[in-house]
Order: sequence, then structure tokens, then C-alpha cells
Amino acid sequence: MMRSAWLPITWFVVLVLPVRAADPPTLVELHKAYQSLGLPALPDSAILVRYPANDAIVGKANRISYRLTFQVKTATEKDGPIISDGLNEWSVHRSIKTDQVNPDSKALNNVEFTSPDDALLLAIQCHARGYSELATALFKHKSNIDANVSALPRLHKQAWEYWRGQVSHPTSDRRVVAKRLRELIKIDVRNDTQENRDYVAALELANVPGRGKPGTHEALIDQLVDFHHPPFQSEEPALFWKIAELGFDIVPTLLEHMQDRRLTRTRSPGGFNLAFPNDVTVGDVVRTLLEMLAVEELREEIDNRYRFSPRMAIAWWDRVQRMGEESYLLARVFSTDLKQAYFEEVNEHVLRILALKHPRQIPLLYRRMLTHHENADADEVAESLGRCKLPRKVKVACFLEAANHRMFRHRFSALWELNAIDPQLFDKQLVNTLDSIPKESHGDHFRSQDTWIITLALKTRSSEVWSRLDNWVKQSRLKMPTEMLQRLAAPY
Repeated sequence: MMRSAWLPITWFVVLVLPVRAADPPTLVELHKAYQSLGLPALPDSAILVRYPANDAIVGKANRISYRLTFQVKTATEKDGPIISDGLNEWSVHRSIKTDQVNPDSKALNNVEFTSPDDALLLAIQCHARGYSELATALFKHKSNIDANVSALPRLHKQAWEYWRGQVSHPTSDRRVVAKRLRELIKIDVRNDTQENRDYVAALELANVPGRGKPGTHEALIDQLVDFHHPPFQSEEPALFWKIAELGFDIVPTLLEHMQDRRLTRTRSPGGFNLAFPNDVTVGDVVRTLLEMLAVEELREEIDNRYRFSPRMAIAWWDRVQRMGEESYLLARVFSTDLKQAYFEEVNEHVLRILALKHPRQIPLLYRRMLTHHENADADEVAESLGRCKLPRKVKVACFLEAANHRMFRHRFSALWELNAIDPQLFDKQLVNTLDSIPKESHGDHFRSQDTWIITLALKTRSSEVWSRLDNWVKQSRLKMPTEMLQRLAAPY
């Protein structure tokens, strides 16, 4: 009888255990991460304050809502206090009163946060100050408690925004900024996108010294890496006009830099013509300069978006350079399609180039405005005539001619500039104006004639002018006493 072979069978039991989720980072760990990311520490003098929020009434109970933050500078008679807004500082209106509070959990009564990140950053900053009770309460606050697991990635996101904001700061060391942004790309996969890599590459290009030799057009373009245009400032910085006023001379260099991706120190509210959202490159500034000089759109549909067209810019230059700069500019000071408009715009860019490079044309242009472009912006052209390098007698003759114009807007602009050239002649002409204008006129266009006259009178101390003004006030519909006008004149 054969004996059957017996093979031992081994059973493997695999136990599937639930994977334990990573513990949320502690405040100690978050503070260490905050420091390692190079984020700013609060000054020792900063104090914990709260102030009423803009949306002061919350819910049916009419409960007052507050913001909790650190104040880094107290208010003055002119300016409001400067507070810390997470990682940045800003000034609140002086009408807003801040109150110092004790750094305990009671400080959170009726406090609302605009975002979970505000509560997170404040918790870390309070921990750094040793305000343990408040830091813990902030970390567990309703604005932050549901997101504790993602606290570290949120801190990385705030760090990215902070360092990206430093790119446009006028005095930041952008080599340090580029290094920090590179580190954030490495440590957090959420930051590792093609757009972010391109952005840091553009910053690193800006950190490389320019190749333009001093005094050349290329060197001027290289300076644009430090071009800083503060938000809400209407006047372009000096470097912008230094390049713009070169006119045709710099166009070949501008065309070479239409796609220059080096970052400047300027942020913008955004636009379809920017290489990066909100951040202005050298190429963005160059394209703006070209479009302002072209006085026409140099854009076309590219990849389903309406964008600046290098092809159109090159074609424009091939076409206009044969005209010559002077002829080209003269034909583009005034709007060609708005001759019958209520208010005709003047191309400031073109006008400034003419005033600097072809000043002899400005008096002719000024007289042309008085006869053929009466609705044009008189202030722009008069100011251009006043500052250009021409003999004084030429300017005076033009302004005296405009001082008798039928439209008061031209009289006003001429007299304003005349005052800067010859104050005594200004006084004499203003007296003649006060004697000749209708007492019940309503002015023209955007400014009341009354306002124009008072503004001019405030420029002088002439007793004769003020005597005439007194008579004019009494006979006109203006109800403001002359004594009050004289008090208004004190700062002048």
C-alpha cells in the first residue's frame, strides 16, 4: 500500500489594519515652520488690540463684531494706527479706535475672522509671544478648528503669498526672495506648478545683471527690473517717462524686448496683457510704451485670447518710421475721431515727446487747439507749453491770446500758466477777466466758472484783484463772502 505524500500547507493571515491619520501639527511645530520659512516676526513694541469690524452689526442680536490683531504703531493726529494683517502691515483709518486687550481667551469675545488663515497666523504669533492661553484658544477657534489637519499646507500657502509680495517691494533683496520661493516649491507639491516654476525663473532672470552698457538704450531697459509703480498712483514713475520721451529713437530697442520676461517691482490689479497674473514684467512695460506711442491697439486674437501682437507692432514701426517722428507725433496729439465730442482727450505721451524733442511745434499746436480743438483738454497743452524750453515772450504771447478765448476753460489754463511765468502780468490779466466775464454765467463743461475764478484768485495777494473779486461776488450768484475767500487763501 502506497503511502500518500503529505505536503504541509502554511496559511498566511494578512491583517488589514486601519491607517492612522497623521496628527495635526502642534503650535510648537507650526511656529518652527513659521521661522524656517523666513516669515516676519512682530516687533517687540507691538501690542495686542481689537477694533470694530467694518461689518459691525452681526445677526439679529445686533452684536458688535471685532477684529483681533497686533498694533505695531499708534495713531497720530494725521494718520491712523498701523496694524499687522497676518504677515503684512497696513494703516487703518484714523477714525477707527483700537483698544489694547489682555492676551487671554476672553480677548476672543465677539471676534470674527475674515478667513481661517487669519486665525492660524495670529495663533502662531501669540504662541511666539508666550500668550499660551490665547494661542491655544485661537487654534481651537471655530474659524480654524475644522482645518487644523491642513494647517501646515495653509502656512506654506501664506508663505508663498508673502514672499511673492516681496518681489514688488522697492527695497527687498530679490535673491533671497527667489531662494525662498524655490524652497517652497520643493517642500510643498501644491506649489510645484509650471506657472510657479516659470514665475521663479523670471525672477531669477531679473536678478542677473543686465548686459547694457551705461548710457545706452539697452541699459535703460535693464533698469526696468527695478521699475516700481505703487498701487493707485496715477502718475507714471520717472523712469517710465525717461524712456517714453526718447520717442522714435528707442523703438528698435523696445521691439527687441517685447517678450522680456524679467520681473519688475510692480504689481497690477491684473489684465489680459500681463505675462503673469498681477505681476508686471519688463516686457509688459515695453508693450505699454509701444501702444502709447502707436496711439492704436497693437493686439489681436492669439490662442483664443486678445493679446498684444508683436507682428502688428513690427508692421506699425515699418509703416510709421518713414513718416518721420515730428510729422507722426503732430498728427496724433488730438483725437481724430472725437472732434465733435463734449471733451476731446489729448495724448499726453505724444505731447511730452514733442515738448522735449520738438518744442518749436508747441506754440503752433497750442494755437491750433484754440481754433480747431476747442473741446480738447486745455490744461495738458497749456502745461506742456509752460514747461518746454522756449523763450519767455513766445509763451506769454500764446497765453495772452488764450486769456481772451470765448471758452473759459482756455482762459483758466492760460492764466494758471501765466502766473508761473509773470505774476504781475497774471494779476493784470485776472483783473481784466473779472471786469469782463458775465456775472450769471454757468461756466462750461466739467468745471463751474465760479470755481475757476476763485481758484485763480487764491494764487495772488493783489489788492486790486481782491477788490474786483469782492465786486464780482456781490453781483454774481455766488454767496460766499469775500472774507471767507481770503481766509481760504492763507495756505497759498
